[in-house]
Amino acid sequence: TYGLLVKLLDNYELDAGKKETVTNEEKEETREFINAIQATTPMQLAREYIETQPGMAKFTDDSWHKYILKTWFTTFSVGDSPDRSGFEHVFVGEKKGSNVGGYHFWYKYYIDDKGPGDEDDIKYVRTKYTSDGTGELEETGRLVPDIVTIQYKWEAEPGTWLEKKRGGFWVGCSPEGLMALGLVRNLNPKSNEKVVINNIEYDLALFDDSSGKSINTFYPKFIKIKMSDPPLNTVRIYSALVNPEGADEGKETVTLINTGSLPVNIKGWKIAGNNKKTYELVDNEDDVDTTLAGSEKRTYTLPKGTAQLVNKKARITLTNASGEEVSVVNYTSRQAKSNHPILF
Repeated sequence: TYGLLVKLLDNYELDAGKKETVTNEEKEETREFINAIQATTPMQLAREYIETQPGMAKFTDDSWHKYILKTWFTTFSVGDSPDRSGFEHVFVGEKKGSNVGGYHFWYKYYIDDKGPGDEDDIKYVRTKYTSDGTGELEETGRLVPDIVTIQYKWEAEPGTWLEKKRGGFWVGCSPEGLMALGLVRNLNPKSNEKVVINNIEYDLALFDDSSGKSINTFYPKFIKIKMSDPPLNTVRIYSALVNPEGADEGKETVTLINTGSLPVNIKGWKIAGNNKKTYELVDNEDDVDTTLAGSEKRTYTLPKGTAQLVNKKARITLTNASGEEVSVVNYTSRQAKSNHPILF
């Protein structure tokens, strides 16, 4: 999905005041991108949730495609912008005078920071969780790897540097993950929504096109670390092979990742599948202990007679030594392809 998203980044006018010209090729690129994301786990979870809300009905695949297109890609007039869409504003970014408008997707920042060849199209200035970049919120925000709020300059075109005086985005969130969150948040755009994700509390800032049908902008604002005791959990389920080639039993795997920088001992933690059995993580005979180093990924094979992963819609749960859920992922039967790991 990242590759298909990159194809869309040059489809828009940089200047927010200019009217867009949409070619047939660009329409086809958008269609291909939506086709690729609409059946992913985040989008399917959003679909199922939206279908249960008052006034909503079950989607067909075609109507779900149109709903995504309407919410994220339909253009509208707002302020000095004659043709804005939520996708352009959030994922691409716009020129508003000498400033950056929107630009709330981490991978776009990564691409621009890397630049073509040895060039660097980003000049990082500082973190800016508060208006003046100081205080307790500023210090706490820097401890959380899931989100950044920063001040920076972007060379949007050769010789054209624009400034983002303060902007934020989640780090590592997939295109479909961000779009799914936006679809759910847009159900009630006028509300003041706060959520807790991975023990971090956010304000989900969203503004619509005034009709409530299309997203204008959407971005997270860090509020606080919700839990300090126990410490912030940085271990989550990264991927799973739920349908290995041949007989499944004894060949299914679950990969864990420590997204933090500090080591975490997961001895006594358990992986639960769908057969009411668990697999406990213990030190093994190869002298590989249960401490996950910072940023380490480790794959566990589920032995016969322990947790089992079915090849249909289901979930996988990781609990700590106290029995508390620390990571839960869901997958669909469509994702359970033979010998094909599912990334979460």
